[in-house]
Amino acid sequence: MNILLYIPPSGRYMREVRCQAPLNKVMIDCNRTPLSLAYIAAVLGNRHICKIVDYPASGMSWVEFKKDINNFKPDMIIAHLTMFSCDEDFESYKIAKFINSNIKTVAFGGISSDVALLMKKETPLDIYICQEPEGAFGEIAENKPLD
Repeated sequence: MNILLYIPPSGRYMREVRCQAPLNKVMIDCNRTPLSLAYIAAVLGNRHICKIVDYPASGMSWVEFKKDINNFKPDMIIAHLTMFSCDEDFESYKIAKFINSNIKTVAFGGISSDVALLMKKETPLDIYICQEPEGAFGEIAENKPLD
C-alpha cells in the first residue's frame, strides 16, 4: 500500500498537539521536523511504502500536492491538522477524492475536542484519530475493524 503522510499546503503552523499556532504570529519562525508523521511512517514503513511531505516548509503548493496524488498514487493519505487550519486542510481530502475516490483519508491532530461535530462537516474525511496516532495507523493500514 502507498501511503502519503503530509502537512497540507494550507499555511505555516506549529502542528504539535498541545502547541498549535500560526507561525506568522510567533517571535521565532522556524520549521519543525514533522516527527509525528515520521513516527507513523516508522510503524507503517516495514509493510507499506510511505512518503512524507511537509508542503509549507518545502514551499510547495496545492499544485505539487495534486501532482503527488497523481504520481505517487497513494491508497491512503494521512494529514496532521490544526484547529487554525482545519477548514483549509480539509481541501486536501476533496482534491484526493476527486482524483481517486477510493483513497482512504485519515486525519489526526488537535483540531477538535468534539469529534462528532467534526465528522458532521461536509468533508470526505474517512477516519479521525482522536488520541496518540501511531498505534492506530497500523490497524487502519491492515484494514482491521475500527472501534
